[in-house]
Amino acid sequence: MLHKAVRIALMANFACFAIMTLVLGGDAISGRRAAGHYFVASHGHYTEVSHATYVYSYVHTALTFSAMFAYVGVSVLRRRLR
Repeated sequence: MLHKAVRIALMANFACFAIMTLVLGGDAISGRRAAGHYFVASHGHYTEVSHATYVYSYVHTALTFSAMFAYVGVSVLRRRLR
């Protein structure tokens, strides 16, 4: 049951990440900082954002993908241990 709840939470978080990326025009991990300016990027297109938005995007992107990789790893281990 917990496994299903975690899967739903991860899917909801990924949906939030995808929407945020579309609204902002990219994510900070793909973006850059230059001369006090902050940019998110998607497919080579850069959009300037505030420092707070850049930090939010960076943290949310990193946590989203880290959580997904951890979930996949735990799922693989659970199946092998059965």
